Amino acid sequence: MCLDKIIGIKKPCENESQAEIPLSGYYMTDYPGLTFQSMANTTDEKSVNAYTYMVDLRRRAMIRMQNDLIAYINQKYKVNTIASNIWRSGEYLTDVIAQGTAGQSRGIVIYKQNLKCRLKKITIPRIRIYSAETIDTTLTIRDTIGKTYSVAVSLVAGNVSVLEVNLKIQGDEVQITLPSDITVYSNKPNCGVGCGNSLKSDCVKTNGLSNGVTNTTQAYGIDVEVLCECDLTTLMCDLATNNLIGQAAYELCGAMFYDEMTKTNRLNYLTIYKSEEIVAQAQAGFQAYRQAMENAFLGLRNFLVNMDGGCKCIDCTGVKVKANI
Repeated sequence: MCLDKIIGIKKPCENESQAEIPLSGYYMTDYPGLTFQSMANTTDEKSVNAYTYMVDLRRRAMIRMQNDLIAYINQKYKVNTIASNIWRSGEYLTDVIAQGTAGQSRGIVIYKQNLKCRLKKITIPRIRIYSAETIDTTLTIRDTIGKTYSVAVSLVAGNVSVLEVNLKIQGDEVQITLPSDITVYSNKPNCGVGCGNSLKSDCVKTNGLSNGVTNTTQAYGIDVEVLCECDLTTLMCDLATNNLIGQAAYELCGAMFYDEMTKTNRLNYLTIYKSEEIVAQAQAGFQAYRQAMENAFLGLRNFLVNMDGGCKCIDCTGVKVKANI
């Protein structure tokens, strides 16, 4: 997730050239009065130091902002929460695929059919492996956004091993592979688009994969359950990348800092002698946040239409949304 990249945090003694540039262009310490010293005066026993408190404050602010965004969308628009039907990527055959070359991998690759459906995500409830040998090994799942998951599996000869993964893929493609030197039963991948009278998928297509080379005939013992469902959790990252909510994120971080300063158990000059000013600063910060969010909402409809790509995850017309089709 990119939530920690919307607002930047410079580490102590880190200069501009060393710090990662945030999506919004703002750093936490750009906010008036928000410094490592003031953070240190506010932090409690939950945080080790001012830096860790700042990181945690940003995390909580971004979660709050994401919840506000999704609540607004659910209130304003029709949101489709119905997932597509579960689809199987292939059927097993009786013949055995011999061991391949050690150090290589083989399996299946799954693609999202319509790349315009940016709010619709591939979800994998479970994966089946039909092995012809008994062995402990590792199943590798690679998401195109750069995430790799390694799943330890104990395969038994002649048995279909079922792995409950419940994994939501953030990219438009996922590769699922085993080491090539494992003997497995054959299974032909369903293409997903009805080729050869195979069962169509609502949202994905598949190929076999061997050492990076795709094919249409062999998935090497791996069968995947797939469905697609609308997912708004990454929407804030997309909005930040398009510079629509950076100001709001900046204002919320500052407002929450001053609000928490009024509740700290750390006594200092500001909390003793400037408490009314701190309260006023917090209130002004929350008002600025609400205004920045309202400004962002003005351009939200067109952005959502573009993100949805006509795939009915979000209906901006007021007509009731039907199931994913």
